[in-house]
Amino acid sequence: MPTALARLIEQVLAKQDLSRTELAQALQITPVSVSRWLRESGDCPVPWRHYPELAQVLGVPLKRILHAAEQDHPDHVRLFHRFVFLVRTQLTSQSRRTG
Repeated sequence: MPTALARLIEQVLAKQDLSRTELAQALQITPVSVSRWLRESGDCPVPWRHYPELAQVLGVPLKRILHAAEQDHPDHVRLFHRFVFLVRTQLTSQSRRTG
């Protein structure tokens, strides 16, 4: 069974009449990568680093991408949130040094 995020991607692609190849081009990745994400087995989930771009390309809120991803791969969503926290912390620290 495909992951919740794979189902969401497929729904949005169909609604917007976009192909997997067009999605791959917009994300600057290979069509094979997109096909792996959307496989029935769900064994190759979307890497968390693609969540923001995926939301932007599909025209859906990032929150919706995260919610779908969390259903099958909560560890990926935790990594994404951790990364965002670390980046914000670093930017805040740099801002204080230069400000």
